[in-house]
Amino acid sequence: FGWQRKSDELNKWIRRFTQASIWIAKKNAKSPTLAATGLYSLCGDGEKGQKCYSVARDGNQALISHTHAMKMVEYSRELSSMCRIKKTNYSIEHLPTGSVYTLVHGDNAKSTEGYNGSIFVDETHVVDQEQIDRLKRAGISRDEPLHVEMSTAGNNADGYGYNRYHYGLRISSMESSNDYTPHILFIDFSIDQKVTLDKLKDKDFIEVVGPLCNPTMGRILKKTEFISDWQESSRSETELRKFAMYRL
Repeated sequence: FGWQRKSDELNKWIRRFTQASIWIAKKNAKSPTLAATGLYSLCGDGEKGQKCYSVARDGNQALISHTHAMKMVEYSRELSSMCRIKKTNYSIEHLPTGSVYTLVHGDNAKSTEGYNGSIFVDETHVVDQEQIDRLKRAGISRDEPLHVEMSTAGNNADGYGYNRYHYGLRISSMESSNDYTPHILFIDFSIDQKVTLDKLKDKDFIEVVGPLCNPTMGRILKKTEFISDWQESSRSETELRKFAMYRL
């Protein structure tokens, strides 16, 4: 939000990043962070009639992040004074601007067109490409649209999440000048994808990379729990691979 650029077309300063693709291990507060980002866009941008969407593969997953947003409103005296929550459809309305933050998931996205606003995607690795195709141009008529997605790793090499992750890698590595995309922010906390199983069995290595892949360790995530999970997973190569996917 703090990095801005001057738009000659709009004759004003607007934020540089309109997209953010963030990849991080489980239990590092993805859903609450996504909810806070959505709420900031709803209430902080000051845009009249803003539309914000909590997006996920299904309704239950979408509701995880969106419930955090509703609780943040309820627990904040300032937010609760300017926002109204509709329990029937879980929408959050920002009264001063008439902006709305609501749910979109795989079931209802397929039957609806005409989305116009910012989208906040939880667990990108399981979201359908068709669903994203309906949403990815949702903000084209807005001055400062946002497309923010947060996810851990998955195992579907044909899905939207896999393609999105590798697109981010190309952007960050700048393999060619064609990959330069100044409006996309790619943040990757994952371990090197070429790390071997033998390396994953090394406790000293795990203790070094654990905090690098889990930035909330010591604050939200407990190191003792993390190491215990690794020790238990190390008994089987299959479980160790799962540990690497979910925790690194």
